[in-house]
Amino acid sequence: MPESPACCLAAMGMINALGSDLGVIWDRLLSGDQSGFQARDDLVPGRVMQLGCVTEPLPEIPAALSMFDCRNNQLSLAA
Repeated sequence: MPESPACCLAAMGMINALGSDLGVIWDRLLSGDQSGFQARDDLVPGRVMQLGCVTEPLPEIPAALSMFDCRNNQLSLAA
């Protein structure tokens, strides 16, 4: 089997309940910041769950890619 060329990440993007800037995420992680958690009662009937939520505005999916317009792809584009 032929060997594949090496692959590496040169930079990493991230967006989560702690933020979208790597420095801010790191600082909030180390400090134990839980401000991104929200009590949600609309996902599992009869249960309130604490979930990490991305609350930052997300970018629009370009019109040419409208068939891929969903929150997951907006999160990917933001990262």
